[in-house]
Order: sequence, then C-alpha cells, then structure tokens
Amino acid sequence: DPWLSMPAFIAGVRVWSQLFGEEAFVLRLPVVLAGTLAIPYLAAIVRRLGGSGLAVVAAAALMALNPSALEQGANLRSYAFVLLFITMSIHYILAWLEQPGWRNGGCFALSAGLALLSHFCTLYYLMGLGGFFLWAVLQKYPLTPLLAWVSRLRSLWLPLAVVAPLVVLHYLGFMDGMIAYRKVWTDQPPGPVNYLPHLVATFLAPGWHAIPLLALLFAGWLSAVRQHTTRAVLIGLCIAFPILLHAASGAQAYPWATTRLHVPMLPLLLIQLALALDGPIRRRWLAVSALVGVLLIWMPYL
Repeated sequence: DPWLSMPAFIAGVRVWSQLFGEEAFVLRLPVVLAGTLAIPYLAAIVRRLGGSGLAVVAAAALMALNPSALEQGANLRSYAFVLLFITMSIHYILAWLEQPGWRNGGCFALSAGLALLSHFCTLYYLMGLGGFFLWAVLQKYPLTPLLAWVSRLRSLWLPLAVVAPLVVLHYLGFMDGMIAYRKVWTDQPPGPVNYLPHLVATFLAPGWHAIPLLALLFAGWLSAVRQHTTRAVLIGLCIAFPILLHAASGAQAYPWATTRLHVPMLPLLLIQLALALDGPIRRRWLAVSALVGVLLIWMPYL
C-alpha cells in the first residue's frame, strides 16, 4: 500500500494538485525536477571520490540517460525523490568527512530525513551508509576516547537528533498498517534473493546486454579494493548491507516489487560504473569507448 511507504509524498501531491491543478504535466513536474537535480549531485560524488574529469562527465551522462532513472523521473511516485535524497545523503556524508562542520552535518541530516520521508525503503541504505561512516571515522580518528568522539561528531549527531524524532513521529501513525502488511509479506528468514536478476535487468540492462556492464562494475570495484579503499567500502557496504538486511528480515514479494524497494541502489551502481572508467581502463580512448558502449546498450530501452 503506497500510503504505508510514501505517505508524505502522497500528501504532498494532494497539496500540489490543489494549488496548481491536476494536469499530468503539472503533477509530474516536481518528480521531473527531483530526477534532474540528482544528476549534479551524482557527478559531485564521483569528484569527491577522486574521479577524473571524464568520470565526472560519465556520471552525469549515466544518470541522465539510464532507462530506470528516466522512468522514475517521469513516474508519479516518490522514487525520483528517493534517488535525489539518497544521492544528496552520500554527497554530504563525504563532504562532512572531508570538512566536518555544521553546514555539511545539517545538510546530511536533512537529506537523510527527506529520503526516509520519501520512501521507507531508504532505511536499509541509510544504515549501510552509516556503516561506511563508522568505518571512515575509525580511519580518521583511531583510538579516540568516547568523549572526544562526541565532541568531534557533534556537528553531525546534533542535526540528526533534531531530524530523527520528526521522521519517527511521522511514521508512528502508520505503524499498525506497516506491521500488518509486513506479516503478509514475510516468512521465516532468510528471504529469497530471486529478485536480483530482475534488479540487474531493470537498473543495468536485460539479458546478455547486462554482461559487459556487470564486468565493468566488478572490474572497477576490484580495482578500487586495491587502489581506492574508500570507494570500495562505500559501494560494497551500501549495496551488500541492504541486500543482507532484506534477506534477514524474511521479506518476500514479487521480483519486480522487491526491485522497486532497491531503487536507492541505482545511484551506487552508476557511481561505480563511472569510477570504473578510471580504474581497470588505463587509456582514455578505451574509457570513452566503454562509456559510449554503455550508452548504446541503453538506447533501445529509453
């Protein structure tokens, strides 16, 4: 039931329609804007992770032309906002790690809160991002006393302490319905992962067309393991953690339905694809050819 997973979005659409009318273009305009705004944030993430100019341009192109991202950017559901706010959350947590401060901490807390309000499916991904943050902080401040941690992280945890209760209060009114719905769609854990082929076909490409994209993803990630640990941990944790938590919950649904719950994974896959152009592909002309090849694979599905 959409009311249980994206109630804030549905309420927002009602207010928007009362103010500006119910024409299809008017109703979809905020969704289109959200999907468009995610593009520069994705490019900025690749830049913060040390990507070259080509990788930054590739990230923008991949986000702008990915069939699934385009579909969500025209669909009157909250998934375009999920893409935007998850991308913003990743960007601002990286920004805070580079330059701890109230601006970056506040922007992260606001982005994370809006991601959860957009759709409850972002919870596991934000938990994965939290795991990455914990790893990064331990690298940044090893063997630090607890009180020193509290002081150094205050520009992050204080904004989160303001935003978190508001999100909890928002969902409290829907908790009974969410629990009842969960009982219908859960079984003994672990839940199946039979949705993964559908996820690959939806986010990357169907059938044999997915093979070169998967090869580029894995080659890029393995290269990051050897040379860029931060990239590898961010992408690895934020993709694997939600899949494991989803299975551990015992959740079961149709593959297409479960795939929609993993929409926050799409920006991570695109980030890794863009960064792969800097890793295993050493020559610029080969990297450009790989990018063009990916876009050509997507063209029939646009």
